[in-house]
Amino acid sequence: MHIVVFRVMSNAKERPTCCKQLLENARQVMADAVAVLIRCTGNILRSPNEPRFRRLPVVDREIQECLLPAYGAIECLFEMGFVESDDHFLLPEAASLSRVKVIHDALVDLSREFCETPADAVPDAGHGANSARLADQVVEAFWLQKETEFYGTLKRGTGLVINHLKPELLKKAQSCMPLKQLTDKAKECCRQLNQSEIFVHDHLLIQLLRWFKESFFRWIDSPSCSVCGAGTKLIGRVPALPEEVSGLAHAVENYRCEAGCVQLTRFPRYNDPGRLLETRVGRCGEWANCFTLLCLAAGLDVRYVVDWGDHVWTEVYSAAQRRWLHADPCENVCDEPLLYEAGWGKKISYVIAYSPDDIQDVTWRYTAQPSTVLSARTACRETWLVCAIIDLRKNIQQERLRANTITPARLMQLEERTAMELVELMMENKSAANNLPGRTTGSEEWRRARGELGAVIATKSHTIVPTEKEVESRVLELKYSCAKDEYLRASDNDGVVSGWQNLVHEVVSVFRKEEHDWKMTYLARCEGTEFGKVVWQFDVGSQNLCIDRVVIMIGSTCFESGRVQWTLSDTQNNSVVVSPGCQQVFDVFSGCTKLRLSAELTGGNGRTAWQHAQLFRQSTTDLHEYPLNIILHLRSTS
Repeated sequence: MHIVVFRVMSNAKERPTCCKQLLENARQVMADAVAVLIRCTGNILRSPNEPRFRRLPVVDREIQECLLPAYGAIECLFEMGFVESDDHFLLPEAASLSRVKVIHDALVDLSREFCETPADAVPDAGHGANSARLADQVVEAFWLQKETEFYGTLKRGTGLVINHLKPELLKKAQSCMPLKQLTDKAKECCRQLNQSEIFVHDHLLIQLLRWFKESFFRWIDSPSCSVCGAGTKLIGRVPALPEEVSGLAHAVENYRCEAGCVQLTRFPRYNDPGRLLETRVGRCGEWANCFTLLCLAAGLDVRYVVDWGDHVWTEVYSAAQRRWLHADPCENVCDEPLLYEAGWGKKISYVIAYSPDDIQDVTWRYTAQPSTVLSARTACRETWLVCAIIDLRKNIQQERLRANTITPARLMQLEERTAMELVELMMENKSAANNLPGRTTGSEEWRRARGELGAVIATKSHTIVPTEKEVESRVLELKYSCAKDEYLRASDNDGVVSGWQNLVHEVVSVFRKEEHDWKMTYLARCEGTEFGKVVWQFDVGSQNLCIDRVVIMIGSTCFESGRVQWTLSDTQNNSVVVSPGCQQVFDVFSGCTKLRLSAELTGGNGRTAWQHAQLFRQSTTDLHEYPLNIILHLRSTS
C-alpha cells in the first residue's frame, strides 16, 4: 500500500507557538478547534465585560469534542491568559485583551489559509459528467488529506512501546517489583483453582494490577506545594527544563500554592517509563506507560492501548485463553472491556493497540453499540483504515526482522493470533455490562467535569428514623443547606450531618454543583443525562409512631424547558405533588408509617440542558437559609 505523507508548510508571517501547534493536527481537527477558538475570542473582544464569555466549562461539548482533542488548542487559551479553575477555563478580569486580539488575528489568518475551501475547488453542477468527475476528485482529495494526516498519527503511536524493549530499562523495571513474590501468589491461585500452570500469567497480571495500584504508583490531581506542603492550583503551562526534556516531558504544568507562601510548583508530564519508575506518580498516561513496561519486564505479552477519547490502558495476551485481556492499572480492573462505555459513560470512536511488533484497531472490543461508534468514526474511511493497519503492521514487523529482533517463527505466531483476534472483534460483544462503576481515580470534581462518574452515582441507601428525643417530642424536623452541604436535625438539638448524599435513600444521575465564579451552588443532573432523581425516605413505624401531618417547604429553580417534579408518597398509594417556594401542609398521610420525598429532574435545552433543572439553588455565602425544610408531626399508633 502506498501512502503519500506530507506536511503543511506556511509562508505566512510568524505565528504564536500555540497556533503553530494547531498545524500538527489532522485538518478537520484543526478546523474544528480554530472555529471554536475564533468564536470565543470574538465574543470576548466584542463584549469584554460579559462574564459568560470569559468562562468556558470543561463539560461543554465543543470544549470536549473540538478543543481537548486538538494539540495546541488549550495552549491558545493559556496564551490568551485563561487559567484552569476547577471545572472550567476562566479569563480573569485583569487579563490583557491585547493578548486575546493577537491570538484572535492569528487564528483568523490560520483559518483563511488552511481551513477554508477555495471557491475554485468547488465544481460547477451544470457540467454533467465532467461535474460528477470533478466532484469525485474533490471528495477523493478531501479523504486523501484527512487520511494522510490520520496515517501520520497512527504511525507516531507505533513508537510508543519500542523504547520499552531496551535491556537496561527492563532490568531496571525488574529491580523495582517483587516479581518472585507476585509469581508465587499467582501459582498459589492456580493450585487453589485446580488450574494448570498455563494460567499462571493470567493470575500474575491480576497480582501486578493490585500491587501496582496499592503499593507502587500514586495518582496525582495536583502536586503539593514544594515549600509548605499545602494544596496547589493549576495556573498554566511552562516550557520544559533540559532535565525534564530528557525524561520526555513534553508538557509541564505550573501550580501556585493556595496557602500564604504563593510558591510555584512544577509538574512535568514524563513519557519516559524509566523516569516514571523513579517518580511513581501521574495520571492515566503515566500509569499505563509505566505499567506496560513492568508487564514486559515480568515476561508478559503486552500492548499499550490508546483511546482517542482521552484515556490509555494496557492489554495482556493470555496464552491460556488465546485472547487479549483488558487491564486498567488506574482502576485495578482486569477483563472488563465495557467499563468505559457502560460504566464511565464514555463515547468510543477509535481505540488502537500498540505492541513492539504489532498494531491493531481494537475498538470493537470496547463497545456494545457498534452502530453508534461507527457514526462517530469520521477521521477516515473504514476500508482505508483496515489497509492502513495492515500496512503499518507489515512495516513494523519487517523493521524488526531487519534488526534481528524477531524470528520468523514469532511472525507466524503473530499472524495466527491476528486472524483469531479479527474473528473475535467481528462478533457481537456479549461481555457483562450491568452495574459497571464510573471512574474511581482522580478527584470527584475532575471526574465529573469529564463526564466519567457514570449514569448512577453509588450511594449508601439511608432511611431516616426518629431519634429518642424526636420520639419524646413527637416531631421530626429536617433541614438542608446546599451552601454548607449539610443537614440540620432541628428537632434533635440541631444535630448536623455533612454531605447531601448521606441521608439520601436513592440517587440517579445527580450531583452537587458549585460555581466558584458566580458563587452559587445547587444539585443538578450529571452532564449528558436526560433524567435525574433524588429520594429521601422516612420510617417512623419502628418507634410505634405514625404520621399525623406533614409540613414542607422546598426550593427548586428551572431555566428554559427544565423541569423539577416534587412528590410526597406513602406505602398506601397516597401521593401528592409539592410546589416549590411556599410552605404547604398535608393531612393525607395521616396514619401512615413510611413517607418518601422524591425530586425528578428532566428537560432543558442544548448542551447545558443538565443545568436547567436545579434543586436548592443558593449563594455560597448564604449560610442561614435552608431550601429544604420538612417537618413530620407524629402520634402514637396505639
